[in-house]
Amino acid sequence: MDGTIAKRTAQTCYVIGDIVFLPHYTMPDHFVFPGLDCRTMSRYELGKVLFKPEELESMGATKTLSHLWSRTSVNTHMVVI
Repeated sequence: MDGTIAKRTAQTCYVIGDIVFLPHYTMPDHFVFPGLDCRTMSRYELGKVLFKPEELESMGATKTLSHLWSRTSVNTHMVVI
């Protein structure tokens, strides 16, 4: 490891209280809780944890920008190691 910091870009996030909802890595226009691993979830479970912007706004979320690692929905050249 050479100490290089991965490139980050400003991306839309939503905040409700102390919870920051982050853009999903591969599903454009969907937001999730931080640290959520959706790979093993059923469709039913996913329906409870994936949110569209209008859903978050209806729950009182505030739109903000955060500098995050690129998502494949934003940067199709992302490499996952």
